[in-house]
Amino acid sequence: MNRISLAPQNQRDIFDKFSSRYSQPLPYSNELRFCWLHDNSFHRISGFNLSLYESGKHCQKRILTPTELLDYAHGYFPELVPDLNLYLESIN
Repeated sequence: MNRISLAPQNQRDIFDKFSSRYSQPLPYSNELRFCWLHDNSFHRISGFNLSLYESGKHCQKRILTPTELLDYAHGYFPELVPDLNLYLESIN
């Protein structure tokens, strides 16, 4: 879980303080992962796999194309679409 600081943070100070930590390779793949709760539905995207959990229903799973992923994310988080475009370009 990530902690969000209430005090303003200076990114350069953080990188200088933990330089060895941030220069190491990441221990996980570059796979896209994010999730959110909307009304009574929990949405989880891992790579191009979408899992939708709703109360009292079976989990719905779909494999999305890059275009479907962008369209799906745009419906909930239009501000993420430019970053998702960059991500999709970087993995192709």
